[in-house]
Amino acid sequence: MNAAKPRRRRVRRPGFILGNGLIMLLLLAAVAYGYFGAVLQQAQQAQRGIQGLNHLEHIRAIIEPMQESRGLLTMGQQADPALTGPRLAGRLAAVDQAFALFLEYLAEEQDPLGLAQESGVRLQEWRRLRTTQDYSAPEQVFAAFTAQIGPLLALHRRAITTSGLDLDPVADTYNLVQILDLLLELALEPNGQIRALYATLLSTPAGNQHLGDRIFGRALLLDIVSTRLEHHAAMVLQARPDLTGSLAELSLTIRPTIVQIRDLLAAYSPTGATTPADAQNFFTAATEVITAGYQLYDNALAAARDSLEQRRAQAQTTLRRAVPLFLLLGLGTLALVGWGLTAWRQHQRDTEDLHRQSRFQALVAETSTRFLQTGAGSIDGAISEMLRAVGEFFAVDRAYLFRYTSDGQQLNNTHEWCAPGVPPQRELLQEIPTAEFPWWQQRMREQFQAGRIFSIPDVDQLPEEAAAERKMLSEQGIRSLCTMPVAVNQQLVGFVGLDYLRLHACDEEQTGHRLIMIANLISAGLEREALERELTVNAITDGLTGLYNRRHFFTSLTTQIKEYRRTHKPFALAIFDLDHFKELNDTHGHLVGDCVLKEFATLLREGFRAFDIVARYGGEEFIVMLIDSDREAAAAIAQRMLDTTRRHHFECHGESLRITISGGVVDVTEITAEKLTPEALVDQADQRLYQAKEAGRDQVIWQEAR
Repeated sequence: MNAAKPRRRRVRRPGFILGNGLIMLLLLAAVAYGYFGAVLQQAQQAQRGIQGLNHLEHIRAIIEPMQESRGLLTMGQQADPALTGPRLAGRLAAVDQAFALFLEYLAEEQDPLGLAQESGVRLQEWRRLRTTQDYSAPEQVFAAFTAQIGPLLALHRRAITTSGLDLDPVADTYNLVQILDLLLELALEPNGQIRALYATLLSTPAGNQHLGDRIFGRALLLDIVSTRLEHHAAMVLQARPDLTGSLAELSLTIRPTIVQIRDLLAAYSPTGATTPADAQNFFTAATEVITAGYQLYDNALAAARDSLEQRRAQAQTTLRRAVPLFLLLGLGTLALVGWGLTAWRQHQRDTEDLHRQSRFQALVAETSTRFLQTGAGSIDGAISEMLRAVGEFFAVDRAYLFRYTSDGQQLNNTHEWCAPGVPPQRELLQEIPTAEFPWWQQRMREQFQAGRIFSIPDVDQLPEEAAAERKMLSEQGIRSLCTMPVAVNQQLVGFVGLDYLRLHACDEEQTGHRLIMIANLISAGLEREALERELTVNAITDGLTGLYNRRHFFTSLTTQIKEYRRTHKPFALAIFDLDHFKELNDTHGHLVGDCVLKEFATLLREGFRAFDIVARYGGEEFIVMLIDSDREAAAAIAQRMLDTTRRHHFECHGESLRITISGGVVDVTEITAEKLTPEALVDQADQRLYQAKEAGRDQVIWQEAR
């Protein structure tokens, strides 16, 4: 029976989540833009329509008294001035006041439909008409006033068109606007003309066929207008039954109003006996009919305004309700996008951290390999190369290694790497007394015991007890630093550090962990160097005296012979033996004998030059290779060595001893080229030492006996 394989969990990548979130956000933004754009457009259309209705109301307020003024003036001298005069003055003043209110409204509303200029022209023409017109001629008065009303009706039409009321997609408002247009331009204005013309005709008993024809034509037009008005009224009530109350009189009053005008025409016949009173009675009755028509206009205007205000309020309500919903959806989508962005950034940081970790591991591996492949004498180059790699990896301004002197009293900057443009400080940081910086030393040793990095995030914020440290670091331009102690054989020997010439806080988890690894690598390298140096020293030196041993001496002698064969620069050998050393051991013991050997080794180191090779040949015998010296010079130096030993008091274990030495000297030129070997030279020097012993000791033999 096979075990069921576990289902692998499908993990969406942050980029997938972020991409989908952004797509959702864009879709939501597009939907919100379209939706809110449509709602806002509806609200703006309603607002602009209301502005158009305001214009219509003002224009209607100008036209109505102007129409009545035209009728009163065309009645001419036949009318009773006592009856028509005050009424005419009131109507003319009403026109002036309506113009003033209209222009004031346009100024306050900043001319929303762009009709102020044309309205101003209409006012100027009206004022010019009032001052220049001859009111004694009815026909001219009628034509002049009609010419003024015509542009006002055109302005009425422009207000409808400019405000978009004639393009309104909502049927009830559109039909209401058509009713307004028809009522004013094609119904009330013909009625007003009929009122003026027929009143004039009644005031002229002789009759006027021309006036009669004009009246008949306008009366026929009313039938067509009434049909269209009834159609639009029916469309309004079909689309908006709720307007039945406000528009109920419309369909019931339109045709009766037209019939009343016709009835008046039949009641007052211009062919019969007429008087001015007949004209005035007709004018009054016709005015009542026209006033009823204007009431219909006002009802349609109020219904249109109510419809537009309802639509604007509905749009505003929709916005108030939809905004929180879209905000909620937007916030949710933004939260998703934010989460995806955060996850994507975290993914990027993780990827970057992995990359940096990989780079750091490669750096550590390369450094470790370099340390393993580097001999003790080349570790300085490996450390310098490692500091360069570390400085570039951490993007620091300086990377360096400080080491304590063997007594721990001084610090030396032994290695340093500087970023381009950063001045080096290594030459200025030598032999620094540690006693002058106690705060630093205490913190360094505390961090060494804790196995942690020692960092200073801001040099300027160091405490007062670190005033000396703050001054020194500030002089170098350092703002922040982090260091890690370096140990060899669990002893603090120095520290590796990173300097920043800008404020920078060391991350304990990342920088600290990596800096500890770097410090451990350096510690291991220094420890290996110390071990190799110790092994090398042990291999070439004598364990008791610290001088070179016999094997190293022969190696150096072989090299020197090769150099001599090439350059012919002379050199010599001197071999010494402590006189009566066996009796000294037997009498005083081997510890004293060893002490004498060590003190004599010290005399040899001090008595010869630094580049001479001084070695313990074996037992109590010592040998010296004197570089660039001939036989006479070597003999003089050897003799001086005998004199120094003879005068020296050897203080060993509470005893003061005096000893002498014997020596033999040989020059390289004393051996022929074909026989020149290390063994031949040493053998010759040893023979002369034997001769010195045979001759009584405490002397140097440097040439053959004559």
